[in-house]
Amino acid sequence: MNQLSNILRVSSLWELHIYVMFHFVMNACIMLLQTPIPGLVRWCTQAPLLQPSDDAKLPARMMSTWSQLHLAVLSTIANFPTLPGANQLELITLADMNRIVKEATLLVQQRLASDKKRGIIRMDDDEEGDIQVAMDRLAQVLQVAIATGGFRCSLSDLRNICEMIPQSRLMEIIKDQHLAVLPPPMHHELH
Repeated sequence: MNQLSNILRVSSLWELHIYVMFHFVMNACIMLLQTPIPGLVRWCTQAPLLQPSDDAKLPARMMSTWSQLHLAVLSTIANFPTLPGANQLELITLADMNRIVKEATLLVQQRLASDKKRGIIRMDDDEEGDIQVAMDRLAQVLQVAIATGGFRCSLSDLRNICEMIPQSRLMEIIKDQHLAVLPPPMHHELH
């Protein structure tokens, strides 16, 4: 009855969607120790790269749906620590993250190669934007998953993942935050 009262308190269809998705994923974690999160991350991060590179663009409504899915995935990952036993689970394994990053970077390379074959030296702003959106979404998932403990790996594995993802300001922040081997000195050494 408590869950029903929580559902009735949501004020919009979007909040209901997030509530249902969160509880579905969390229950799946408990029951299977495996989650649909890697597949959802893959879908929402690669969606901008999978649209046709010719004049036919996906409708704005479809791109909005992928953006909403991405937000719901980030929300679910952010709420991961509230799950009982979360310290014993991973939402995204190292193998999952490696596969997602490799597929995304391969799609970027294919998009760039296709444009080069068609004689397009500089892509139009929409395509550059699509590539940037995909890479930013991937970096956002990586950041939130690391921060919440939903993704765990060694420092060298994280360095390899970060090197595969094309550079952006967000990737630089992630590297600075998580790949610093030694923290900056607190005091000046006296000689």
